[in-house]
Amino acid sequence: MAERYLTVHVTPRAKREAVTVEGSLIHVSVPAPAERGAANTAVLALLSASLGLPQTDLRIVTGRAGRRKLIAIEGLDAAGALARLRERLLEKG
Repeated sequence: MAERYLTVHVTPRAKREAVTVEGSLIHVSVPAPAERGAANTAVLALLSASLGLPQTDLRIVTGRAGRRKLIAIEGLDAAGALARLRERLLEKG
């Protein structure tokens, strides 16, 4: 399946991990600092777990040094990824 892209807004140094979806924008909060790629690694790990995909299916295309990132996803289209995230968020309730 072809790569698809997700727009993600990251909050590093958060008190706890969280993923929320607002329209087509995904907000990800991670406790890791935005230093030496620690927050980027945490974002990819949290998103892969939330989507039920291996971390190797996700990669940051743009925004490595910023809060707004474009993330390529393999194995799901963007609409499917957003639907899966919303579904999992409802399960956590």
